[in-house]
Amino acid sequence: MKASSKLHFLVPALAAAALMLAAPQAPASPAAEPDRGTQAMPAGLRAAFYRALAEDAGASYAINKDGCATLAKQGLTACFDRHGAHFTGAAPLSLHLVAFGRSDDLAPVSAVKPTIHGNEVRYAHGNLTEWWRVLPVGFEQGFTIAERPAGQGDLILALSTTRRPGETPAPRSKIKPTQGRGKTSHRMPASAGMTQGKGGHAIAWGELRYGKLVVTDAEGKVVPASLKIASQLAPTEAGERVLIAVNDLHAVYPLTVDPLVWIEQQVTASDGAAGDFFGISVALDGATALVGAYAAVVGGNADQGAVYVFSKSGGVWSEAQKLTASDGAADDLFGVSVALDGATALVGAFFADVGGNNAQGAAYVFTETNGTWTQSQKLTASDGTENDAFGISVGLDGTTALVGASGAGFSTGAVYVFVNSGGTWSETHKLTASDGVFNDRFGASIALDGTVVLVGARNATIGGNAEQGAAYVFTESGGVWSESAKLTASDGAAGDLFGISVALDGTTAFVGAAYADLGGNPDQGAAYVFTESGGAWSETQKLTASGGAADNKFGTSTALDGATAIVGNFAGSAYVFTESNGTWTQSRELTVAVTFDSSLALDGASVLIGASFDIGGQGAAYFYGRSDLDLAMSAPAEVESGEQYVSEAIVTNSSAADSAAISAEVPVPSGTSFVSANATQGSCSEAAGVVTCDFGAIGGNAGTATANVTFTASGSVGDTITNTASVILATPALTASA
Repeated sequence: MKASSKLHFLVPALAAAALMLAAPQAPASPAAEPDRGTQAMPAGLRAAFYRALAEDAGASYAINKDGCATLAKQGLTACFDRHGAHFTGAAPLSLHLVAFGRSDDLAPVSAVKPTIHGNEVRYAHGNLTEWWRVLPVGFEQGFTIAERPAGQGDLILALSTTRRPGETPAPRSKIKPTQGRGKTSHRMPASAGMTQGKGGHAIAWGELRYGKLVVTDAEGKVVPASLKIASQLAPTEAGERVLIAVNDLHAVYPLTVDPLVWIEQQVTASDGAAGDFFGISVALDGATALVGAYAAVVGGNADQGAVYVFSKSGGVWSEAQKLTASDGAADDLFGVSVALDGATALVGAFFADVGGNNAQGAAYVFTETNGTWTQSQKLTASDGTENDAFGISVGLDGTTALVGASGAGFSTGAVYVFVNSGGTWSETHKLTASDGVFNDRFGASIALDGTVVLVGARNATIGGNAEQGAAYVFTESGGVWSESAKLTASDGAAGDLFGISVALDGTTAFVGAAYADLGGNPDQGAAYVFTESGGAWSETQKLTASGGAADNKFGTSTALDGATAIVGNFAGSAYVFTESNGTWTQSRELTVAVTFDSSLALDGASVLIGASFDIGGQGAAYFYGRSDLDLAMSAPAEVESGEQYVSEAIVTNSSAADSAAISAEVPVPSGTSFVSANATQGSCSEAAGVVTCDFGAIGGNAGTATANVTFTASGSVGDTITNTASVILATPALTASA
């Protein structure tokens, strides 16, 4: 028995079957506070890119007696005191609310001692209550404003980003490209920047992110709001200021302002330097990833290029090896393209000189044995000539490899097929378009799935429309490859560059048209879905990004795996689409920390996005995960003997489609007695010491359902009571404890 007047609880834990995306949940609210409106939010706002790891199952998210909590998998610790929240691990940062009011009348906010309750912290400031909640995905911050403040203009919450001088690192800046002849030059804007995407805003300090702001009113309606860095409010105070501005003109109070602090799993090259363009190409297969840095300096050779191998262990991706060409030279641009299948990797170097031919291009095969990757062969075209750009694209599936040469035949383009026999790769076919002409750039993009090849020819002229673009399907039978279909957009126009990216899985193909004009928006971009039936391919859907704008260039990159597809743009975003009954629907948007350029890879539960313009052109890559269902629990850290408390079991559906009918079971824990239960949807009942809440179907795109079970602590002082829950009628079954 502990010398304590309170019962102690283990709190909250998460269990899940795979990496996932999950929307945050608001803290348990006192009876006087309104519902925070998460059920009523639009799906697109709820379905942000919050990550959680399955390996977190069993971890505790309670705030300890020192006011600190650690998310072990993210390597992020937060400590809470009267001066606010202080984060360590990824990047030292403090956030402290310093002023609140209208844009024309901000009033200072005094420091107050927080109250800690399980995984929740609260700061009471009269009409304004600030709260933090520890979640597997990050540290959720919230502000509940009970009544409309007087005055005119936007509602403003001002936060200081540091409490101790020198503690705050500089926020990341965006990179703006200026085009020069031959290569791209870069300049850095003078002002500190923030990550911006159609799904919201985030401010970045290293890997630490602050954003995903959602504001809702008492009716659950989303209220317009913005997040930005501003000049400091007081000349005597160090650090920057973060401003949350809310247009509450039509809002119904109380109001809830809800941002998040989280770690984004960003990877960079251990020896990276500005101008490497790490992330120009990416590939992903299981627990292995490849990231190309085609402008990396190797052995003093500028722009020779390199590829980095990353391995996943315990939910964390880390650099395992750096690959370079054994005969690499300056300006080869090794790593412009990468492909990965099991223990084999294929890397393109499309500017490599071959036999005296400038920029003929080459591709290199690497194989893995006992965790070590070794170059095994160099591939070149049997009829290669100068400026063929052989290696600008590569594809790999089993014993078949493809290498694109978009400059072949005076840029008509070609794709070379290689087959592995006994460990040696040999050229077997050269694919060209039956109607190809000068400058089509056939082969600049390729996709391979078994005996089917999809090749983009982004500059092809269609019906007199220059650079409308096309994609060609080739199939293999009896060892012979032949063209079987030519795909074009039903509403294509000149300059669309249809075929700038292609993806293929089974009988489904995606083709990007990044420069398509939409609704008066030049170069907004689109992606087209084609399906095969009886050997014939037909266009079935045209996809665009929700909230797309001019110059986004949606469709710059595409990736496809089963019923999930990712489409990237040139504005630092990637959009997830899922298929149900033949229809593809956007389910969420992923944003990276810099505009311009995104390469994509998708494999099962993992997504990899390359951002080669990030960090001053050094480049970075970002890993995300996805799954369908997640179960988390929340309960007070401690409660008085004889006191009632509420244990919550929260189920989140992060897929695009509604779930099947779901039930949650919450056993009555030892040392308690059951009082009552209710659910945010459906109904609950108790029998034989088990509370069952039948939710029915849970809506997709981060829909949630919560079982709220009230118990009375009846054990002895100092006892530990463990609350558990499980989700049944789900595959796989989920369990969690608190």
